[in-house]
Amino acid sequence: MKNPKETLRIAEELHIEKTAKEDKRLRFLPQSCSESAANLEKNRKYYEAERVFPRTVIDNTIRKLKSYKDESLLTKLKSEPQKVEELMQNYLHYG
Repeated sequence: MKNPKETLRIAEELHIEKTAKEDKRLRFLPQSCSESAANLEKNRKYYEAERVFPRTVIDNTIRKLKSYKDESLLTKLKSEPQKVEELMQNYLHYG
């Protein structure tokens, strides 16, 4: 956030309404808590910059995400759409 022009450029570059043809680099959401933990660990410097989030918060979040041990959950659930729906109802909060 120290460089607003660069921040705006990145935000515009990653804007979600782009089609796949417009931007092949469009990133997908993590497929598990384990993958989220790995991404957070890899990018923690951005969250810790300017002390936005303390190191302990990042460490504890990573530890909690890893504790679910769900690396292969997506593979296991591909043939169980009802279970996927149940998990989404229980764990995704929106609106």
